[in-house]
Amino acid sequence: MAGRAHHRAALALTVLSLLVWWTWALQQTCHPFHDLSCGTYTDHFSHMNTGRLFTEVGADIWRKPLRDSGRPLTPQEIAALPDDVRLADPGDLRTFPGWPASKPFYSSWTINPRLHPPGDMLLTAPVALLYSFTSLSLSGANLLLILLFLLYVHIPIYLLFREWRPSRARAPAGMLAAAIIYLELVHWALEGFYEGLVVAPLLLCARAVHRRDGTRGLFWFSLAALLHFRAFFFAPWAVYALYLVASQQEWRRWGRRGAALATGAAVLAAASLAPFALLWSTLHRMPVSNPLNPAEAGFHVFKIAPLVVVLVVAGAAFALSRSWLDLAVLTWLELVVLQLHEALPWDMLTLLAWLAAPILALESRIPVVRDARLFAVLCLSVLVFHNTLTPDWFTKVVGGLAAR
Repeated sequence: MAGRAHHRAALALTVLSLLVWWTWALQQTCHPFHDLSCGTYTDHFSHMNTGRLFTEVGADIWRKPLRDSGRPLTPQEIAALPDDVRLADPGDLRTFPGWPASKPFYSSWTINPRLHPPGDMLLTAPVALLYSFTSLSLSGANLLLILLFLLYVHIPIYLLFREWRPSRARAPAGMLAAAIIYLELVHWALEGFYEGLVVAPLLLCARAVHRRDGTRGLFWFSLAALLHFRAFFFAPWAVYALYLVASQQEWRRWGRRGAALATGAAVLAAASLAPFALLWSTLHRMPVSNPLNPAEAGFHVFKIAPLVVVLVVAGAAFALSRSWLDLAVLTWLELVVLQLHEALPWDMLTLLAWLAAPILALESRIPVVRDARLFAVLCLSVLVFHNTLTPDWFTKVVGGLAAR
């Protein structure tokens, strides 16, 4: 009964949080994009519009630049566009036969193919359908997308609340980790980023691996990869889940549910790996803006010295605690971030799953592992993704309230 009461309390707290942020977002009228920064971010409607584009070009969305699809608008068509659409660079606008004249394709980063797996199009499909087949304006669609992304990120927030226990709340590191997860998920949803949702299936993957259920772990990891390629940051979890399936011969006791999970994992994995393969050459041709990548102009080996410190300090804590899976994750992350061509502040959202994941280590050393994870995430966020994780964005929330 205590467990059920705790879950109900977690759900009530999640719903309350969602309603608060929905209320705030509904009053955010400073720009037609409806992002917290008033016209700075465009990812939300880019996801929606690439879903519309996919219905026209199919897999070419991952093969060629977005701006090479459809036809450009004429000057007369541009002049007749609604005010919220005319905010776009005219060179980014494309249209197709049968599309509403007032609703052309409009996305950021049109010089590239779509650098996301199919999951982002599925998540925004409801709003894309409304925008395409009703009188819904682009501004109205943007607001709905922000509300939808807030709903999505409250799924991992609910998982966080549900697994939280008073014993963890007394630990300063635990309180800090919980605050970072909550604030970062809400912050970037308000800016129009759905990536925080990926934390939910990654947490469920980690929980399954902790319970030595490799099949379920592979399913949740494959779902995370379908939603965003950054899920590959935690590839060691998938490798360990596969090891569990093989070493325990889990297929012998699958039954219908286990077979369905295994089939689902295979389908989801194929749906994420196929676009990734199509994008492979593009990803390697993109300009390098990550100063820690050896291919970046002006790179010096001393630039990666802080990463080595993180690997040594956190790695030693994991090794002494016999937290071998965490050591594998840390080592993999260090290798991956050195290969990234670009590293942006919101890309660290995936790392939040590590802060809340169950721990496989010596029981007496679990607090040490938790602290080492927090240290690693904080350092990687600052050094690689240039995100200090400070809630300075809250001044925009307060400023928006004061402006009303």
